[in-house]
Amino acid sequence: MNAKELITRYKAGNRDFQGVDLNKADLNSARLNGIDLSRVNLSGADLSRARLNDADLREANLRNANLYEVNLRRANLGGADLQRAYLLNAHLNWVL
Repeated sequence: MNAKELITRYKAGNRDFQGVDLNKADLNSARLNGIDLSRVNLSGADLSRARLNDADLREANLRNANLYEVNLRRANLGGADLQRAYLLNAHLNWVL
């Protein structure tokens, strides 16, 4: 799946994207509140300025992801891999 397809499905009402591969996806400034991205591969993805309020990112691979100014308020990041993720100015008020 690519970023464009994910956004199209999200806008159509789908919120469940568990386990999809979004390696190096460009989701810059995407508004994806309440999305389920658990166990998703987002390694190297650009999520800068994205809105992921109330998102489920449990066990997501966020290695080397660009999370600059991402909004993760009340997001579930339990078990997520954030190694080498760029988190400058990220809003990280999350729940586990």
